[in-house]
Order: sequence, then structure tokens, then C-alpha cells
Amino acid sequence: MIAAKHNLPSYFEITTFFTYKVVVEIKDSSGTTTVLECFGDPKRKKKAAAEHAAEGALWYLDHVQGKSDKTASSTQMK
Repeated sequence: MIAAKHNLPSYFEITTFFTYKVVVEIKDSSGTTTVLECFGDPKRKKKAAAEHAAEGALWYLDHVQGKSDKTASSTQMK
């Protein structure tokens, strides 16, 4: 087994960042398809990057998509 260690200052070390993209397709009753793409911020850990992208998609669905559904429901009730 051969091991190598670089004797470089810490500011020379290569840092890997991960980013994830979440894609959600929403089909409504009229047949219209909406595609939502959310990109997470670059993170050093894969799990943190995946969670950040997923949280963005959930936020959109809760705040933006949810408001349009509530508006449509209240319009139908009148």
C-alpha cells in the first residue's frame, strides 16, 4: 500500500463542493404540465447539498404553488 501526503499549506488544498438539482413535474386536471427545477447551494457534504435543493422545492410547493391552489379554491367557492 502506498500512501501519499501533500505538504501544502491549507489554502492550497483542493476543496470539493457538491450541488444538487431537484426536478418536479406537476400535472393538473386540465393536462398542463409544470416543471419545477431547484438548485441547491454548493455544500461540502453530499447530504447537505441534497437537502438544501429539496428544501427549496418544498418551499416553492408550499408557498407559491399552495397560494395559487388556495386562490383557485376560493374563486370556485364564489
